[in-house]
Amino acid sequence: MKALNRLYSLSASSLRFHGKFFTASPARDASGMSLALPSCGTGTSTARPGRGPPRPWVRIHSPAVPTPVCIIGGTGALGFGLALRLGQAGTEVVIGSRDAGRAQEAAKRARDLVPDGSFTGLHNSEATPGAEIAILSVPFRSQSETLTNLKGALREGQLLLDTTVPLAAAVGGKATRTLGVWQGSAAQQAQEMVPDGVRVVSALHTVSASLLTELGHQLDEDVLVCGDRREDKARVAELVQRIPGLRTVDCGRLEMARIVEQLTPLLISINIRHKTRAGIKVTGLSGETGFGTVDRERPPAHP
Repeated sequence: MKALNRLYSLSASSLRFHGKFFTASPARDASGMSLALPSCGTGTSTARPGRGPPRPWVRIHSPAVPTPVCIIGGTGALGFGLALRLGQAGTEVVIGSRDAGRAQEAAKRARDLVPDGSFTGLHNSEATPGAEIAILSVPFRSQSETLTNLKGALREGQLLLDTTVPLAAAVGGKATRTLGVWQGSAAQQAQEMVPDGVRVVSALHTVSASLLTELGHQLDEDVLVCGDRREDKARVAELVQRIPGLRTVDCGRLEMARIVEQLTPLLISINIRHKTRAGIKVTGLSGETGFGTVDRERPPAHP
């Protein structure tokens, strides 16, 4: 556990303070001061009525420090594929499972496939607490039970990246159909179940698990992201875009997940009919990453 705690000692965050925008803060000392010397850009903030003239703002760039990510259900097809790709990109990955032995076996397989990667296998309850972002990658039938079991492990301030799709296959139906969810979507159900202070972002519903595990395959598709806080979506976007070939698209609030989750059975139907492994690509967006509404020369506005 000491080694695991060291993995979680680095953090990446962004905040806006008195007209200054800080991104990807690396390790900090005991007083909370950053240990990095970032480079700066300058500009001017917008004047606000009653608050005096515009103040200059500084955009501070520091190298993004890949922080460990926990994948709950990382022994499954999608979770393991994400672990491989993130590990290949230099991110330290903690693979979680209901069975610690299976998690350790998956971590060993990942190390064999990505020798330069850093993989640890732990029980879900041990893998989750230290991660800033935990990816929930379990079948819909297991989502409720998994989140119930992790109520004591999830903590305030964490982001839960939910990849769940309510496929009818969870109850013996067709994978090209979905189940109705009272809350509106699997992601909204997750938000209702997690402890207070844990925020849910929905993404990664349209990326092929099999293509993720084919490390020689060059990905080229979009990842649709839904969440109620723009900062949370930006953090998820930074994580996802560590994987070459994936671009994130801001699709709005978490309630939009009820639409995005329906794209999974659509793609399954397309893949069956055309014998392919299709993904999603959105055209007409400005910006480099799909967060086209974010002005890259200025700090992103808060929602």
